[in-house]
Amino acid sequence: MNDIDTQLKSLQKPASLRWVLACLVNWGIIAFALYCAYFFQNLLVDFFVILVIGNRQHALALLGHEGAHYMLSANRRWNDFLTGFFAFWPLGINLPGYRKFHFLHHLKVGTKADPELLHKNMKFPDYDLPLGRLKMAMFFIKDILCLSVYEVLILISFVIPKRKTDLILPNVFLGSVIALLILNDLGWVLILWFIANISSFWAFFRIRINIEPIG
Repeated sequence: MNDIDTQLKSLQKPASLRWVLACLVNWGIIAFALYCAYFFQNLLVDFFVILVIGNRQHALALLGHEGAHYMLSANRRWNDFLTGFFAFWPLGINLPGYRKFHFLHHLKVGTKADPELLHKNMKFPDYDLPLGRLKMAMFFIKDILCLSVYEVLILISFVIPKRKTDLILPNVFLGSVIALLILNDLGWVLILWFIANISSFWAFFRIRINIEPIG
């Protein structure tokens, strides 16, 4: 076995500890940001809290991507449950639906059948590269102002699974969390979370997909 084969084999091994630590750090930052919102109760602070939460939501989505590639655990059921519970479900993303969408992207990358290109083409020329700094800044402001909700909904429609049973656990999880927060007078947490989900999360998501290489 040559050095390249050895490196590839090592990269294919699940990185459970690193994934869990990264996940804990992200949720810790989110918890601290929410504490700041509770402590200061100031709209300007809330704005920065939404920026931080959306940024860390994007980080959780990247961890979900690793879980979609079975890089969390060799046990696939355990891998999918942890990926959903700690990364994708809080973002409203369904793992089986995303996995089908994303694996098709890898299989058909750069072709007319690439679902990511299909999504970008639906908003042409927004994703036409190269994108200058001024235009990228304008898109960032647009996203922060929640003016890209339509794009978020389009992407969600791409990752809806065909099997209704795949929707049960995520919906039970989200419903339970929402009910617990409302019952404990923490509805403001939901408001900040969902505003971040359709604003700053998308803003950081757009920056990444505009600067990353195709693949």
